[in-house]
Amino acid sequence: MRKVKAPKYLELDPRLVYLGDCVQIRRPEACKFHFNSWKFREGSHGLFSTADKKKIFVVPLNSFKNSVLPKSARAIKKHKKLYEKWSGFKSDYAIEFSIEDRFTRMDFRGLISVIQYVSDKWTGKRQLYQHDFEHATPFFFAGGTHPAAFGAISSSGADLVSQHGIIG
Repeated sequence: MRKVKAPKYLELDPRLVYLGDCVQIRRPEACKFHFNSWKFREGSHGLFSTADKKKIFVVPLNSFKNSVLPKSARAIKKHKKLYEKWSGFKSDYAIEFSIEDRFTRMDFRGLISVIQYVSDKWTGKRQLYQHDFEHATPFFFAGGTHPAAFGAISSSGADLVSQHGIIG
């Protein structure tokens, strides 16, 4: 496995695009960690992307608070466009959320190899998808030994999200 340069921590972006529900995250088999896999109940952890498609986050859905309608439609144009590209459906509205402070900073914890998620993209019916990362993808989490929030970034600067799903 090649060495990957990654920042020591990742800040949770306050504006995210909901892609579906994450159901599992796995690290490479070669990693020797206390936990190499995390499973989630469908509907408990959302899979999100930043509008630039370079970061993905898995965050407990019950950690969001203070939802508001955005003040500027222009500010969320990229987010709506990404959702439409991802899902194949037009986005009629967007809501901004704030999130609990304990999830906003995530520390670097190695690499991620697999992510499984449930989404209604393309068909409108919820289906299970699995993405096996081709490239070493830096992995972050907040919450100690039993992390509650996760993040991943592109190690090459390439997009992690496309109309075909998670890529990289």
